[in-house]
Amino acid sequence: MSVRRGVHLLIVALFLFFMGWEWLKPFQVLSDTADLRIFLSFLAVFCLSRLFRKPRWLPFALTWTGFVCLFYVHYYRDTGWFSLSWLGAWGREIKASLPFLLARDWLAMSPLSRTFFFLIALWFACFVIWHYVYVKRRVLWFVFLSVVYFSVLDTFTPYEGRFSIMMTLVSGLFLMAWLRLPLSDGRLPLRMGVQWLAGSLALLMLATAVAYAAPKPAPAWPDPVPWLLHRGQPEGIPGSAKKVGYGTNDAHLGGPFVQDDTVVLEVQTTERAYLRGESKDFYTGKGWISMTAERDKDSPLTVAVGEEVPPDFPHLFDDTAIAVRQVEQQIAWAAGAPLLGGGANKRYPIFHQGMVQVVEEAAFQKRVFSGDAGAQTLIWGDEASGIFTEENPVTKAVVRSVLPVIDEEKMRLTGQAYPEEIRRRYLQLPESLPPRVRQLAALITRDADNPYDKAKAVEQYLRSPEFVYDTQEVSIPEADQDFVDHFLFESKRGYCDYFSTSMVVMLRSVGIPARWVKGFTAGELVKKTVPPADGEAGAKEQSYYEGKVYSRNAHSWVEVYFEGVGWLPFEPTKGFVMPQMTQQEAVSAVSPGDEPPEQAEQKPEEESGEQAVSGPPIGWQEWMPLSDGPDVRIALVTLALLILMGLAWWRYRIHLWFWWQARRMRSRDVSPETYLRAYRRLLASFARRHRREPRETIREYLQRIRVGDELEEDLARQTVLYEQLRYGGRASDTLEQGGLNQMFHALYRSFLAMHSRK
Repeated sequence: MSVRRGVHLLIVALFLFFMGWEWLKPFQVLSDTADLRIFLSFLAVFCLSRLFRKPRWLPFALTWTGFVCLFYVHYYRDTGWFSLSWLGAWGREIKASLPFLLARDWLAMSPLSRTFFFLIALWFACFVIWHYVYVKRRVLWFVFLSVVYFSVLDTFTPYEGRFSIMMTLVSGLFLMAWLRLPLSDGRLPLRMGVQWLAGSLALLMLATAVAYAAPKPAPAWPDPVPWLLHRGQPEGIPGSAKKVGYGTNDAHLGGPFVQDDTVVLEVQTTERAYLRGESKDFYTGKGWISMTAERDKDSPLTVAVGEEVPPDFPHLFDDTAIAVRQVEQQIAWAAGAPLLGGGANKRYPIFHQGMVQVVEEAAFQKRVFSGDAGAQTLIWGDEASGIFTEENPVTKAVVRSVLPVIDEEKMRLTGQAYPEEIRRRYLQLPESLPPRVRQLAALITRDADNPYDKAKAVEQYLRSPEFVYDTQEVSIPEADQDFVDHFLFESKRGYCDYFSTSMVVMLRSVGIPARWVKGFTAGELVKKTVPPADGEAGAKEQSYYEGKVYSRNAHSWVEVYFEGVGWLPFEPTKGFVMPQMTQQEAVSAVSPGDEPPEQAEQKPEEESGEQAVSGPPIGWQEWMPLSDGPDVRIALVTLALLILMGLAWWRYRIHLWFWWQARRMRSRDVSPETYLRAYRRLLASFARRHRREPRETIREYLQRIRVGDELEEDLARQTVLYEQLRYGGRASDTLEQGGLNQMFHALYRSFLAMHSRK
């Protein structure tokens, strides 16, 4: 391969890589795909493999070798390459996901399986694009599709596509100029080629700069997104809703949702309590992000499975300052349930009750460790924000923890001499917070003289009749509105995210550190008893709870920091009761030898049996309307049929033209112009399979593509007639009357014969 042809291949490969990168960028905004490295690496492998043209099987072999290596490095690098056991695990993972793939239940598939099938689709797309862009030199159609793709995303989703559109046009038009330059043929000196490219690039940059700087008229149509979301209904009427569930992105809270009865966890525990996932500390005015994860990602605190949490680690609360209850719990992922967590930092929370003392056993996605302190470490979140694993989710855990028993009288004695780090991180509020939120919080807490009573006052205010728990008729703040301000003063209707965020913000505004917590409620648990073992005199039966936690049990609540005690939970959401006890309840309800009373979880009055989302998943479903109405289905089917008809017409347009002209010529003579047009269409149909070089004559081209002995003689006669009509202006005098008609039909037969060949 010559140097010029190598440079030519490299330019096209770089264009494909750049455009593939641009096409993948929206996935980081519209889904929970936080890391594109494996996709970009595969894209780079595909583009590099295109540089090796011979033997013909080499690009294919390089691509799929890179495919396997990428999966090994990304998912199985802890396993020896030559053991090959990882190949069996890989195959079993893909096999287990096939039923979900056929059922189009994408969320139920494991991350590995989704990545596997997406990479196959990416390979197919790259192969088709390479064939059309490099082999057939058809760049314009790809540039057009890219512009449409980015325009649709820019219009109907949060993705900002203006830069992508501009770069697509510039790079696409430059590639078209490059492909028009016959450098590989050696027809132009290198100096002239450089001048051609420099002039083309300068013209493109000038046109782009003028287009970017030129004044643009205001939109002629109103924004179509609200109409689509609400299907033409007035604003404020909820349209398409997202599913309830534990999300990884809480930066934009709010909006209606529908219930999801997917079983997520299977639980055995000695106490009914909320399952804590993680906390977030930074309020943006629209939702929550975790600055804690950013702080401890470089040097996180770690604890091994089976190891007691060190006393110098940050704890939720001081178990020597307040009374506690011991909890033994076993948490397992339900079969087929999607793994929760991940996100940008690839951390998966271990859901647990109360404050963790030790993770006694843990089964990971790849391996199982029990009591081996050096085998696998867990990440202990800064300020006890949560306990996580990195890249390797836990599928089953046995955890020992403690729940606080709150002594209200003692809590009322706590002061407000908070550590400086606590004040800095957990009193944060955006400068854009409206003053009336602070004024309302001060008014609610004016009669309380201690942090505990202030927290209870805000909690009781949010549970008052003034607010309504609702998952459907909820509104989303405008772009310039604060989430809490909109809920407290305008809508006063929402679910747990609205209530919990409002309590955190109001407490912070009056100088009390608080943070937002998400996880699951206790779920649907059944109390079971175990009779005492035979021969144990005076032994009592033991009781525990067993049941399932559903996706609809996702929930968020509040933790408040108290001086000398730590973080204690509060439940501001109307209709929910956190299963925990105060010291006074414990004394009055539990006599010696008795068990604590079971606290049933109260369901919301307005939506019995429904829970609220912990955070909205950022996906295309929440930005596009649901297709469940008959008129919408008819419109979609009609649109699909029109698209199929258009594609069929484009594919067989030359066939249809010949067929139509043949019918017309039954009753009239063929004109020379019609014959010339037919011959050019015949050449165009040949060019679909065999590209014609610019230096080739028609006869040289037909000889090179090897049309076969049965067609060679007919095409030779048709070519002679074409040359006579094209360059001589008329046919030979020896062409008898009606000969053009015969030659036209011969052209039609040649066309059909060529397209019937494999």
